[in-house]
Amino acid sequence: MTAPSGGIMGVYSLSMQAPQKIDGFPAELASFKDAKHYRDWQFIYQPETGPDAPTEPEKSGK
Repeated sequence: MTAPSGGIMGVYSLSMQAPQKIDGFPAELASFKDAKHYRDWQFIYQPETGPDAPTEPEKSGK
């Protein structure tokens, strides 16, 4: 999956095979429940936002 900035923001399979696991996922993967194909499982990076989100370390001028 291509990010709006042009980088990679996620991956997924093109497989039409039925997943062996269909339930019991952690909350962050709840969308995988009852998926009909592996291609329905999409792993997308979503950076945290808001006041508690981690920030990049400042670069040293050295």
